Amino acid sequence: MKDIEAVQNFLFYNSEDGSVKVQVVVDAETETIWASQKAIAKLFGVTVPNISYHLKRIFESGEVAPDTAMTGKSDNDTPVVAGT
Repeated sequence: MKDIEAVQNFLFYNSEDGSVKVQVVVDAETETIWASQKAIAKLFGVTVPNISYHLKRIFESGEVAPDTAMTGKSDNDTPVVAGT
C-alpha cells in the first residue's frame, strides 16, 4: 500500500488547440515521470512504434535497464519512464 500512496501526483498536459491531452504520474521523490508509450507518442507527435524503437535502443545501450523503466504489459499502454 505504501508504494501506491507514494505515487499520487498526476500531471495533465493539454495542448493549446486541445488536440493533445496526456496524463502522467509524477514521483517527486525520485524525480521520475511515468507515462504510457501511447501518451509519450502523443506528447511528441510520433507513433508508438517510434517510442518502442527508441526505448529498445536505450535498453541495448545499457543507459537504462528495462526492469527499472517498465512495469506491466498491456499493448501500447505499457507504462515507461518518460524522464528522470
